[in-house]
Amino acid sequence: MIKKRTKSLVLFLSFLALDLWANAFHWVKSGETLSDIARKEYPGSVYGPKGSLRKIIALNPKVGNPNRIYPNQKIYLSHEHQQRTLSSFTENNTAKENSSAVTTVEAKPSEKDKPQCPLLPVELTRSGIGIKLGTQFFRIDASDSRNGENSTLLSEVSPTMDLYWKLDVTEKWTTRFGLSSVSYKIMQTDISSSKTLSNNSGSLNTFDFGLTYKWTPESHTEISLGAKEKIFLRATSATNITIDKIVTQFVGLDHSQNFYRSALILVGSHLQIASDMPADGIGYKTKSGTTAQLGLLLSHETKSAIVQGELYYNYASQNSNIVEQKIPTIGTKLGLEWRF
Repeated sequence: MIKKRTKSLVLFLSFLALDLWANAFHWVKSGETLSDIARKEYPGSVYGPKGSLRKIIALNPKVGNPNRIYPNQKIYLSHEHQQRTLSSFTENNTAKENSSAVTTVEAKPSEKDKPQCPLLPVELTRSGIGIKLGTQFFRIDASDSRNGENSTLLSEVSPTMDLYWKLDVTEKWTTRFGLSSVSYKIMQTDISSSKTLSNNSGSLNTFDFGLTYKWTPESHTEISLGAKEKIFLRATSATNITIDKIVTQFVGLDHSQNFYRSALILVGSHLQIASDMPADGIGYKTKSGTTAQLGLLLSHETKSAIVQGELYYNYASQNSNIVEQKIPTIGTKLGLEWRF
């Protein structure tokens, strides 16, 4: 009988030690933050002087910047977490094993390990700068409302460049400042061969500000506003078409969704819808317009950088008091973002 009870006690303690070891730390998953881990592993408040986030930070002094944790990184949990796991395990097995609970002393965070950003109830902010280079091809379909004449113009392959800066202001909210440029040249087509083109080359620039909310690590929504230059056709005579550049303000909504993730690649898509405000042209006024874009995203993420490729289709429609105009566009981009 004594040997049997001794064997049962040894087996119980072995399982107990294994359970404590498994729950003494957390392996970081892709997209997780320390706040996510604190919310998952501890009940009660995450933030504040007695929040679980500070306990985790205090027990992980090697994490220099709490906002920079990476997949497969080991995050040690507090002794309170071990005690709660032990108590739960012991309560479920007391009747069978007739064992008593083990108590431990909770580790208290030191002042130097506490977050030094009291104004933001999250981890320290993180920034990123990025560049995207690409090409696009577009078509202009225009109809003159005065005489019913239609014109179709095609662009040559046009190089594009996007520059942006991101700042994570909280664990859920990110700001972005962006500057984009497209260099274009409009070709003479069979439809417009009887007419000459004026101002058929140049560049179009866009500046915008965006605010992104992260619903989950795989789902993001951004609202943006800014100003952009657009092409607008104007028939100055029966034998000439002038291509104007107008500046219009816009507000947009962009939702990105990742639907496949592995250690090497991340596959996702994004849908963007923007409303273009009325603007003044030379002798005419444009009306409100819409722009929609659907893109396929392929990314590879490391600890400090993101490489991303994109294939997209864009459709813009905006009319004036003299011309109805639509511009479908197809393009590709390849970008690199540094995170620090």
